[in-house]
Amino acid sequence: MEPSICIEMIYPELSYEERIEAVARCGFRYIEFWSWKDKDPVTVQQALQRTGIRVSNYSGQRKGDLIREEQHPLVEMDLQDALRYQRYFSSPTLMVLAQELGEQGRVVRPIEKEAGEKEIEILVKGIIRLLTVVEREDQRGTTLVFEPLNTRLDHPGYAISSMETAERIYQLVLAEYATSRNGRRPDFGILLDLYHQGMSGDDLLSLIPRYLHCVRYIHVADVPGRGEPGSGTVDWLSVLRTLQESGYDGFVGFEFQPSQSSDRALERIADLWSRLR
Repeated sequence: MEPSICIEMIYPELSYEERIEAVARCGFRYIEFWSWKDKDPVTVQQALQRTGIRVSNYSGQRKGDLIREEQHPLVEMDLQDALRYQRYFSSPTLMVLAQELGEQGRVVRPIEKEAGEKEIEILVKGIIRLLTVVEREDQRGTTLVFEPLNTRLDHPGYAISSMETAERIYQLVLAEYATSRNGRRPDFGILLDLYHQGMSGDDLLSLIPRYLHCVRYIHVADVPGRGEPGSGTVDWLSVLRTLQESGYDGFVGFEFQPSQSSDRALERIADLWSRLR
């Protein structure tokens, strides 16, 4: 496993380039972020080159809803734009969502309850369309990951909150893709955000072995509060060891709002990670 630090909510007083340098000083080798649209690609690339930091993940979609078929062209255009920035960021992973999020994570076009059969069918169709775009326009083997979000607190009106539904979407995408590609498997998986699933009331230690077969990326923040590990109630050492012992060897993205200073938060994460070895 490899830790990666999300630079969106840490060091709010610094530029993104300075945040990358701060992450490097704390001994981390990877970062992730949300939108590519609010970052100057050249200066970010220069910061990455100066520090040796690499990008593990960023958003492949900031506009449009995958659960609404009429908006699939808008989502596709956004993904095409995100892929153009791969020349600067070279991320192995791009994440997509069921719906567009606005300010403070608000779902722009919320629905009343978790997606039903029709929404899931449209969502799967949209993901297949995006995988076709990646296949056509990207030569790096970029993996798309789809993320469920909690609706209890952070994202009311979001269509997919459960890992059970996310796994079903994963299986449907695999089956449809294989049918159209002579049995080939897509570069696709689920982003398991342990904060969101914790806020949804799931037991994280049992969730991991049950769904890890479809997971291609992990997000971490403590529950409640979305702070760094150690600021809430979760036994993160046990959770990360369960990931390790279950055979997960991908990225663990720390996507959190520091409960104290950003320096102190990264120190706590570095200490936690050192105890895994």
